[in-house]
Amino acid sequence: MGAIRGGSVVVAVAAGVLVLMLLPGAGAPAAGLSGRAAAPVAAALASPTVVTTVTVPGSLGAPVYDPTNGQLYVPDLTSGDLLAVDAATGTVLHQLPRLAAHGATLAVDPTNGSVYVADGHQLAIVNVHDRVVAWVPLAWGAVALAIDPVANELFAASGAHPLTVVALGNDSVVAQIPVLCRGASWHLATYPGYYTGVVYDPSTGWVDAASSWYSASSQAGGTCTSAIDPAQGNVVLHTHFSSYGFTGQMVVAPNLDRLYMLNNQLYGGFGGLEALSASTTRYAALFYPHDAAEFGAVVTGLAVDGPLHTLLAVDTTSPTGAYVSTMGLMTGNVTGWVSVAADPVGLALDERTDDAWVVNGSPGMLTEIAP
Repeated sequence: MGAIRGGSVVVAVAAGVLVLMLLPGAGAPAAGLSGRAAAPVAAALASPTVVTTVTVPGSLGAPVYDPTNGQLYVPDLTSGDLLAVDAATGTVLHQLPRLAAHGATLAVDPTNGSVYVADGHQLAIVNVHDRVVAWVPLAWGAVALAIDPVANELFAASGAHPLTVVALGNDSVVAQIPVLCRGASWHLATYPGYYTGVVYDPSTGWVDAASSWYSASSQAGGTCTSAIDPAQGNVVLHTHFSSYGFTGQMVVAPNLDRLYMLNNQLYGGFGGLEALSASTTRYAALFYPHDAAEFGAVVTGLAVDGPLHTLLAVDTTSPTGAYVSTMGLMTGNVTGWVSVAADPVGLALDERTDDAWVVNGSPGMLTEIAP
C-alpha cells in the first residue's frame, strides 16, 4: 500500500539455529539490517488513510479476500454465519448460515475462488457461487489453513496436533504431519510444540508451518519453522530458533525469498514479526510496527502487497487504540501508519486496488484503508 516513504523500526538479529536474540529496550531506536540505528520516522511523512468504516452487527472474526470475485469473507461469531462482503463498498452481499458456529478459520484458493471454512471439527468447502459443496471432517479442528493450488491440497494447522493434509480432488484426509518443534528447559524437561500458522509459498512450492513451545515453570520457550514439500509429503527443512515467543499467522513475499511470522511474546513483551529466508527458513531480522516497542502492541493481522513491496500489520496498543502500519518488505522500515478502531482481529488486502480492510471484533466493523 503506497510508496516507500522512509523511517525504520527494525531489529537485526543473528541468523541460524539456537541463537539467542537480544532486543533493544522499550522506546530505544531499533537497528537496521546493517546494524546501524535507523532514523526515526518523520511526522510529516504521508501515511495510509481511512476511506470508510462500515458497522456490521455481531462479533466478527478474521477475514480473507477472494480475488476471483472481489469479495471479503468474514465470520460472524454471534450468529454463526459466514458473511460475503463486497470489497468495493463494504456491503454484506450474502450470509451463509451456521458456517462459523464455533468460531471459524478461513482460506481462499485464488485459482478457482473456493473458500474453505474450518469450524469445530468440520471443514466446509464453499464454491465461487457461495454454495457449500462438500464437508470434510477434521479430527482436531484448525487454527490456520493454507491451500497448495498445484498439489490441490489443503493444510490445516491444529495446535499441538499433527498438521492435517486434505486432498481437495476427493475431499479426504490423506496425511498427518507431526509437530517437530520441541523444547527443553534448564532441568531437562521436554515440552511439546504446537502449530500456529501455515502458508503456501509459490516460489518454492513448499508449505511453511510456524510452531512454538513454552514452559511456564521455567519461563523458557522457542519458535520453529518447518518447510513441507507436498510432492514428498514430509518436512524437508526445519529450523528451531531460541527466540522466546508465541508464533501465529504467516505470510509470504514469493519473489523476495521472505516469510513473515507473527510473534506476540518477544523479549520485553513486544509484538513483532520474524522475517525469515523462504528458501532456507533461516532467521533474517525482526520487524516492529511503528508503536510496538513503545506500547507493547499485540499484532493481530498481516498482509503482503507484493507490487508495492509493502508489508501491512494491524496491531492493538490499548483497549481504546489500534494502528495499521506499512513496512518495507526487505528492510522492515516503517513507511506510514494510521489509527483504527480498537479490537482489530485481522485484515485482508484487496489486490485489485491495494486497499486493505481491517475487521474489528466487537462491535463489528469493517474499515477500508487506502495507500
